[in-house]
Amino acid sequence: MQRMSKDDIFVGRTTQRKALSELAQRAGSDLVSITGRRRVGKTYLVKQTLGSYGIDFSLAGVQDGSLRDQLLAFEFSLAGEERRDVRLNHFEDFQIAFIRLIEHLRTRPKDKKLIVFLDELPWLATPRSGFLRAFSFFWNNWAVDQNILVVICGSAASWMIRKVVRDKGGLHNRITRRLSVEPFTLAETQEYLAASGLLHDRKTTLELYMALGGVPFYLRALRPGLTPAQNIDQICLDPNGALRDEFENLYPALFDRSERHVSIVTALASHPHGLTRAQLLKVTKMKDGGGFTRTLEELAFSGFITSYASFNKRKIGKVYRLLDEFSLFYLRFIKPLRDDGAGVWMALRAQPTYHSWAGYAFENVGLRHYRQIKQALGIAGVQTNQSTFYHAGDDQYPGFQIDLIIDRADNAINLCEFKHSQHPVRLSDAQLDQIAQRRDAFVAYSRTGKMVFSTLVVAPELSWVDNVAGVVQGVVGLGDLFG
Repeated sequence: MQRMSKDDIFVGRTTQRKALSELAQRAGSDLVSITGRRRVGKTYLVKQTLGSYGIDFSLAGVQDGSLRDQLLAFEFSLAGEERRDVRLNHFEDFQIAFIRLIEHLRTRPKDKKLIVFLDELPWLATPRSGFLRAFSFFWNNWAVDQNILVVICGSAASWMIRKVVRDKGGLHNRITRRLSVEPFTLAETQEYLAASGLLHDRKTTLELYMALGGVPFYLRALRPGLTPAQNIDQICLDPNGALRDEFENLYPALFDRSERHVSIVTALASHPHGLTRAQLLKVTKMKDGGGFTRTLEELAFSGFITSYASFNKRKIGKVYRLLDEFSLFYLRFIKPLRDDGAGVWMALRAQPTYHSWAGYAFENVGLRHYRQIKQALGIAGVQTNQSTFYHAGDDQYPGFQIDLIIDRADNAINLCEFKHSQHPVRLSDAQLDQIAQRRDAFVAYSRTGKMVFSTLVVAPELSWVDNVAGVVQGVVGLGDLFG
């Protein structure tokens, strides 16, 4: 594949691109919200997709900016569109700014749909700024009757949830389409790396993904000609590394009172199999209540954590698990090792701590690629539910946990176990006995009447031996996760 400039690479986002293109071409007024975590490529998506249709006005909020800063940014953007000099302190407030925007838009050609892009809306709509009131005036008194597409975007999850997803005030019932932007899948990550000139095979792409996830901004920092270990050393552990301080900046940019979010993420990073709400409250020493619930919802909304019901045990409640690859990698390795400088990661990869982290990180990758697992098992069209199962241990069966149970509508259940290794996975007789025992214990304690299949999700691949077939009914290999 020919190497492309990283500014020209456009991977994935098929659903979002199609939706924006259709909205740009149809007549009428549309107000679209786009949500997604910081660095995931929301702005790039909008500009690359709608740029060919002609964006008539684009404005990005100023992080931590005052009202004057935001109004000056508005004036600067409008002056750029009108190709005139900036007039300092031209706008007294956002009401005047939006009236001037209307005047500008009225001068635009009538033969196409107008397009307005308001980026990082939470930074614009600070308390007492009057932005939402002025924006409501703009939409309700003018834009709603025009042939116009207004796209609003923001990384600050706390604000976007309150004011867009669940708003009962300024934006209530005005959003005509909601789009979300997620990190790349493994397949999209490999496509991006190949287009950037980093020709990794699936195994090395997985190694990068387990540390960085599929966040485009993080992948942009990778350099051709280096191994995954060298790249991770340079961008995460080197004193001048692009991601050395990313964790400290990530959560405050997304959430109000971000120390609460960091506390939960840190607790979950130390408990690979997850924690219930009650356990999280105990570990974090946070108070139970609406604030704690909101914090969990915001982390889940942004894709940092996930939750699963406990199979057939409603009293236990949900089990929360850290899903974000970079946060886990930071807390396990970057934070304790970054003062040791570059080179430490390559040395650490031979240590037991690496293999422990890799096993957990691979499970996260598998959970994130749930659709691909179903596809590999031939049940893509079957309705399913995800859950987990924990047995504390007794005289009959030792304690165990199954991190992913696929409960199927076709009267079957897949118990998924994840196995990661540097080399092809070869199961010993003892490991196979353990898999069979866990299945028997699950059937006994869950009292399910469904067929129960033991399923392996393995990387890089399974070394098949004769005795596996009698114990394992399904195998999902690394290649399947790239499907």
